[in-house]
Amino acid sequence: MAVPDAVSDTAVQVGCAALRHALQVDAKETWTATLNRHGPACEPRHLMAWAQHHNVIPSVYRALAAVDHPNAAPLRSALAPHAQTVAAAGLLQAQALTDILHALDRHNIDVIPLKGVHLDVRAYGGPGQRKDGDHDLLIRPEQLTDAVTVLRDLGYAPTDPDRPVETWHETVPIHHGPPLVKQDGPMPSWIEVHWHTAPVTEGLRLHNPAQRTANVWRRSHPATLHGAPIREMDPADEVAYLALHAIRHMAQHTRGLSLRFSMLEDLYRRIQSLPDLSGRTLQTRMQALGRVDVQGPLHYVWATLLGAPHDALWPNGASPRRAWPRQGWERWLLPETFLRSAPHPDGPSRRRWHREKAWGLLLHTLLLPRWRDRAALIARDLLGPLVQVNENDRAVAPSLPDPLLLPVRWVRLMRHLVRR
Repeated sequence: MAVPDAVSDTAVQVGCAALRHALQVDAKETWTATLNRHGPACEPRHLMAWAQHHNVIPSVYRALAAVDHPNAAPLRSALAPHAQTVAAAGLLQAQALTDILHALDRHNIDVIPLKGVHLDVRAYGGPGQRKDGDHDLLIRPEQLTDAVTVLRDLGYAPTDPDRPVETWHETVPIHHGPPLVKQDGPMPSWIEVHWHTAPVTEGLRLHNPAQRTANVWRRSHPATLHGAPIREMDPADEVAYLALHAIRHMAQHTRGLSLRFSMLEDLYRRIQSLPDLSGRTLQTRMQALGRVDVQGPLHYVWATLLGAPHDALWPNGASPRRAWPRQGWERWLLPETFLRSAPHPDGPSRRRWHREKAWGLLLHTLLLPRWRDRAALIARDLLGPLVQVNENDRAVAPSLPDPLLLPVRWVRLMRHLVRR
């Protein structure tokens, strides 16, 4: 018997409605109506799998806890232990970050916390209200070596000790170094030290990340987080950074879909926590990110996939200038049901794994506005593996030149696909 692809549609309906209610963009009556209609058929483990996949367990649990409804009780019970674990972990992460920030300050090292505990406190009323992962810290490039030295003195060990921090700029093709981890204590604590707010090279056409990061530092201001000194981004810079982070994950397809509703929740909650945010300034900053349309695709996820009100995401003056996808046939291609779903609780099937890779490549392709960029992406990620002979192919017939080994390559790829 084949393993099902995804969680049930009722779990998706309940999950999306719960998140909308937690964000206060749906009335309580709408949330109750969804529980009346879909609650009886919603299996708790399916809702749990959906909320876990989209990293929204705390908000879905709070929406279930906010209503006295018989259909909510079994769902709430299933999510409660996980929500409590997230809350406890958030408190521990907050204390760990406070210690890190004080240590860096004692050595006069400037730091801008990215997402994580900072967002949990500023936008969610935390700590412990948002699922926090590692600590992403933006450090001035000239202070990278000193910062890593301080972190190692605190007990954080590099996961790639053979790669000296002095060589990160030349040898690491992304915008942060290899993670550092501290294993002792109640739970592991992970740190990623960033020197740019986005990669210099990626499958998106971004403008000069180094200059943009320099502007972020120039416009930042002193602040405190849990009593520890930090630098904090200008509000428009921070919201633009969160939008870019979400778009970058929409474009990450090599390991399957990385689209998560938590990224839209982060964006919306941070905008709501900044009442003085200028919509026009925000739109200018987002347009300066690069040739890729940032607002349109995120608005599509917000309004079409999550089902939230069209006019609720962006502040006044920052509404998308055009719809995305731009063409009707592009919208027809996108599998909306699949994109808002999540893998089945019993684990992703082989069929879903391949579908995630395919739909992820399509999503990334449609994010690129120019056809030549789309063609280059498809040639690299779809056609490239068909003509790139590797050592396993050569082992079949070591004496043959690579061009004659292409049939071997294709047969091995087909066998691999069948086995998956």
